[in-house]
Amino acid sequence: MSGSHHSVVRAASVGIAVLLAAPALAQEDLAEVQASVIWIGTVERGELVRQVRGPGTMERFGRGFHAHVRIAARQAAELQLDQSAVIDTRADKLAGRVVHIDDRVEEGTVRLVVEITDDIPESVRPGLSVDARVQVEQLSDVIFVSRPAYGQADQTMGIFKLTADGGQAERVEVTWGSSSVESIMVAAGLEVGDQIILSDMSRFDTESRLRIVR
Repeated sequence: MSGSHHSVVRAASVGIAVLLAAPALAQEDLAEVQASVIWIGTVERGELVRQVRGPGTMERFGRGFHAHVRIAARQAAELQLDQSAVIDTRADKLAGRVVHIDDRVEEGTVRLVVEITDDIPESVRPGLSVDARVQVEQLSDVIFVSRPAYGQADQTMGIFKLTADGGQAERVEVTWGSSSVESIMVAAGLEVGDQIILSDMSRFDTESRLRIVR
């Protein structure tokens, strides 16, 4: 009887040990990602300036310069005359305003002309390649975050949100609202202060939870 009792006790002890070890084992089974190779974004509330972006070239106009810019046709509906723009020459960022928008679409883009309203630096020359950003809308008191890889306006997608201690990330469904070049509105699925992985995580499409290795 005594031997049987000891066996029961030992079996119970083993069972308890297995139960206690189960969370640790489950944690060991999580896919891992190095913190050093991912970008993290924090959800904020505030003002979001929506912009559209396109490449262009500088062309002389009288004593000044205009930037001739190509914007994707799907974004052309948001363009209007006199909208503010920033022209990045790689050496300088110059303020400007939209003074012309073509009616026709060519190769999926619409051409617009931006008048440079800043003083023209000596580095600017005709034919110089530039990057243009045109402000199309200014939104106040909205929830937004830096735009994650493949994040598109008015769509729902799964992303990884960091746990409170930052040691893991869990997949959550997020619905996006309007987007800008670098930021996107959060319509549902996240709250202010949440941290998400912005990097391309498509290789973890079958995972619901990850461990962040630091």
